[in-house]
Amino acid sequence: MQAIFASLGAGIASALLVAVVQPQSVFGLLLFLIAPLPLVVTGFSYHPLVAALGALFGCLFLDVFIMPTLSLAYALIAGIPAWLICEAGMRRGARLAFLRDPLGYFTPGVVLMGIAAYVSALIFTGALWISPTYDGLRAYLYSAFEETVRSQYQIDPKNGLRLPDGTDLEPLGRIYSRAIPSLMALPFFLMSVLSGYLGAKVAQISQRLPRPWPDFRLTRLPAIALFALALGVGLIFLGGFAGLAGELISLTLGLCFLLQGLAVIHWRVRERQGLRWLISASWAVLIIFGLSAFAFAALGIIDHIFDLRRTRGPDITPNA
Repeated sequence: MQAIFASLGAGIASALLVAVVQPQSVFGLLLFLIAPLPLVVTGFSYHPLVAALGALFGCLFLDVFIMPTLSLAYALIAGIPAWLICEAGMRRGARLAFLRDPLGYFTPGVVLMGIAAYVSALIFTGALWISPTYDGLRAYLYSAFEETVRSQYQIDPKNGLRLPDGTDLEPLGRIYSRAIPSLMALPFFLMSVLSGYLGAKVAQISQRLPRPWPDFRLTRLPAIALFALALGVGLIFLGGFAGLAGELISLTLGLCFLLQGLAVIHWRVRERQGLRWLISASWAVLIIFGLSAFAFAALGIIDHIFDLRRTRGPDITPNA
């Protein structure tokens, strides 16, 4: 009964974070990015099915009290990912042993790659739902951009997208319609990763996490990840929906390798007190200078090839 009430509260709280919070400020964006967090906390604290039940409660809440069409979006971007993260993080087994740690749990790298696959499939399916042709998709996105700009700046349709000061926004609209489908993967990937980590941490601090805490400094993607990244890069050159699929694969796996690169830095300075500042500096550089993400992703790829943490021990630590 306690688990049911917990799932009810988590579902409503998570639904409100999706429906009410406006990600137009930094604080609002952070709240939006942790929308699945209440579900993940209950899933790790009780059982993955409790997270699924909470997602169902959240969908019902949105359907009855706010907006029926929003319930499907909530399920896809928060409910289902929360349940899958808990399933992947909690389930032990012998199947696919090469993807599991010595205790039978999926490794953090496998969970990361699963998140990348889900986000890529979600965005790609959404693009196909908007239009079955790639040109139709771009036309729809350009039209949405055009309508937004005209309503905001009160532009006469006869003037196209030219602002009163003479600035022509048409090239920006073309770039927007080309780039936005793949870039949409970024917030949803961050939402799942951030909520998954924080949810597991809350459960651990509450002493309700029924598994050992993994050592995230040893995060390493499965061997196939590099081949999948190469496939994604190759698909980009085909253009159309194949190119969009390649962009999504490349972007999400690039983010996974970025996190692996950061894990390498955490591992290399783990016992060197004089270099602890390097961890904070790395995160600060990543947040302030976005282009540094390519360097961290490259470090992750280098580690994937040459195993810079070859002397690593077991990838779990005692549950505290």
